[in-house]
Amino acid sequence: MSALVQDLRSGLRNIRTHLGFTAVVVIILALGIGANTTIFGVIHALLFFPMPFKDAEQLVYVTETSERSRGGGTTSYPAFLDWKGQNQVFEDMAGFASEAVNLAGGSEPERLSSLRVSGSALSLLGAQPVWGRAFLASEFTAEGSRAVLLSHSLWQRRFGADRAIIGQILKVNGQAHTVVGILPENLKMALALGFEPALWMPLVPAPYEDRSARTCLVLARRKPGITMERARADMEVIARRITASHPDTNKGWTASVSPLRPEVDTVAYVVLAILVGSILALVCANVTNLLLARAVAREREFAVRAALGASRMRLVCQLLTENLMLLLLGCALGVLAAVWACDWISARFIDTNLGLLRIRIDAPVLAATAVLFLLAGTIVGLVPALQISGAGLSQPLKEGSRSLSGGVSKRRFKNFLVASEVAFSLLLLMGASLAVKSWFQLWSVDLGFRPEKVLAMRISLADRQYPDSDRKIAFFQQLLGRLESRPEVRSAGVASDLPTASPERSFIIGGRPLPAVGEAPQARFTAVSAGYFNTLAIAVKTGRQFTEQDVTTSPAVAIVNESMVGRYWTDQNPIGGRIDVAGRLRTVVGVVADVRSIPLSRKPVPEIFVPFTQAPGGDMAVVAATALADPLAITAAVKQEVRAIDPDQPISRIMTMESVCSSNMGVIRFGTSALSLVAFGALILAAVGLYGVLSYAVSQRTHEIGVRVALGAGPRDILGLVLGQGLTLTLFGIVPGLTASLVLGRVLSSSLFGVRPVEFLILAGISLLFILVSATACYLPARRAASVDPMQALRNP
Repeated sequence: MSALVQDLRSGLRNIRTHLGFTAVVVIILALGIGANTTIFGVIHALLFFPMPFKDAEQLVYVTETSERSRGGGTTSYPAFLDWKGQNQVFEDMAGFASEAVNLAGGSEPERLSSLRVSGSALSLLGAQPVWGRAFLASEFTAEGSRAVLLSHSLWQRRFGADRAIIGQILKVNGQAHTVVGILPENLKMALALGFEPALWMPLVPAPYEDRSARTCLVLARRKPGITMERARADMEVIARRITASHPDTNKGWTASVSPLRPEVDTVAYVVLAILVGSILALVCANVTNLLLARAVAREREFAVRAALGASRMRLVCQLLTENLMLLLLGCALGVLAAVWACDWISARFIDTNLGLLRIRIDAPVLAATAVLFLLAGTIVGLVPALQISGAGLSQPLKEGSRSLSGGVSKRRFKNFLVASEVAFSLLLLMGASLAVKSWFQLWSVDLGFRPEKVLAMRISLADRQYPDSDRKIAFFQQLLGRLESRPEVRSAGVASDLPTASPERSFIIGGRPLPAVGEAPQARFTAVSAGYFNTLAIAVKTGRQFTEQDVTTSPAVAIVNESMVGRYWTDQNPIGGRIDVAGRLRTVVGVVADVRSIPLSRKPVPEIFVPFTQAPGGDMAVVAATALADPLAITAAVKQEVRAIDPDQPISRIMTMESVCSSNMGVIRFGTSALSLVAFGALILAAVGLYGVLSYAVSQRTHEIGVRVALGAGPRDILGLVLGQGLTLTLFGIVPGLTASLVLGRVLSSSLFGVRPVEFLILAGISLLFILVSATACYLPARRAASVDPMQALRNP
């Protein structure tokens, strides 16, 4: 015990004596351990988050799947009833159907997500309203389905957590609904459904009786002792039975069962192991090099202690204790940084599933960090101690015995660590550079429209308030007229979807052989108003735009894009051609420029535009171009005009078109930024490692340098000697790093947009950058070596 206390005192004394060195080592360790602890926290939250449902491990998804559709996670309501009545493996089953609704009354009208649920949904999840009551059996009929449950967040946000809301009437899609209860705060359905519903309403059969309409999500609870394999086998038997009874809608379809908590692919574990291992390797290599270099500077001290009788184990214990003290400081600081990082991630993504998971540093994460600490301690603490306490401790006591790093083997080991850092850092920087290039390439892609100074929003008309096409058309035409009459609005238009996310539909070209069943070509389909192309500055290449005369009673027309022409009218003029789409045979009257979709890396695809007056819908995107610098400045004006037409009509997803495009690039931007940050950190670590090695090398070669200067070597000679040594280490790392980068480039070129398998300019630029950074890291030790006083160096060998 006394030896341990002595080692601790010695370690504290060394930490106080070398504060600069201590700060560098602790910061490097904190960055590495903090980054890995944050990764552990995120992964633990994603894989082992507590599901807010009763006995969540027994809950499963039951879905209809087919090879043709590859499954969508949903089923039809009639199939759900068949499953519920025929299965032998589930205690209970519940159906859920999402629905977007308009909520009016009270404050400003809103567009909200709602959830239609079957009778046993709450009991299946193990939840009950905190205030009020659950749905009654009589409310699951068409006559009694006007009850509604409020989510806890909506109750607090819109109604101020007032319990008096229970029993009051709300207008949902223009119909009166009675609030019967408030759901608990911890009922986070986004973890099961992918979104958080604001309203819950009874699921009634009437709108969902079509067996081919697979719009319901089904959750089931397994009976005790029922395995996943048994549940799957039972549902497959029922699916075959349904197919035999309804071959027209269920041929080729089967039932699948999957756990509520997603199963993790083995590849995810491999990627995680590579990421954690890479960060750990880089940090350990750097810190080991620094600690080894400092230990070399103390060779004479250890040699004296060995000569006085200290055993090798005693010296190893002393060095190991000192190194572990540094590691403990770095680990503590790293955990604190990880706590802050997890809080930041949770706050930054609070409205997403990642925010719902409540990422935190808990016991399992700390256990993983402890394993990391032990592994890092073995490498960082033990390796330098064993290296420096090996055979030959009497050698430093001999006159003139100092060498570059305390011996050839130690020098080679340290040089290997530095070269490895350079190689790995170069590889990371190459990956980040390719990602950055791909990101810039995506941003430089011609979208085919101008998003600048354009405001976009979504307006969804409730079918009960606007039951026929004429009323829907009249609403949007009146709104466009009002908007375009305002001085701050240059033009306005409506479309069934924004240009980055139009769905695809099958079509048939008139006058050509009919395709086989299921093999009809697909094209993006968008219904737009007459002013849509002008508002977004989509160029009309030939023919004409839609006009106000293109109405329901006029000849059906369509406009196609250049990709459509290039694929289906390569040798003839498309104007006047006929296409059968959306249930009508239409005449092509114009060709417009290609408009990119998300992802932007995707090549332009065929697209068909039709007048919205000939394919009206109640859920439309509205775009308004303005001369104002900030399109959001006309938001109040747009809301005013909508309320003038219908005071209860909400507007949702109000944002600029530039924000629409930017949000679609958010994941790419985040990933690129994170990778660039890691690569920049790796570059800095490599530079620090190189500086540390050369700095201590100069201190070890002071006597040799003094001899060289006494024999006539000038400052330039000494400067060149040290710089050459550092740049040689850099080159030893650059060569394998470039080799690995070539392999990485070939792998990533198929996934990154606008990236070639071999990017010579990037490779050359990164290599030059490393040489410049290395030269900078080498310069200070080299300048110090060049200023050595030969007489002082010879007097103190």
